Amino acid sequence: MRAATRVNVTNKLFFTTFLVAFSSVALGSFLPCPAHAVDSDAPAHQDSRDPRDPRDPRNLRDKRHEALHKRNT
Repeated sequence: MRAATRVNVTNKLFFTTFLVAFSSVALGSFLPCPAHAVDSDAPAHQDSRDPRDPRDPRNLRDKRHEALHKRNT
């Protein structure tokens, strides 16, 4: 390959790489982000239990876990 052709191919390769990189960054400004279309900030499940309610079995389990943890330390 002649030197002039090799320089021409190299320049085209760098220019094409620049265009692809610039376009991929600029494309983010024009297309909306799909993550913002979903209610990603909303909690999936509201836990409305009262942590002080002794009738809630989850609280009994938590208290048993705390008692075992205190006994083991």
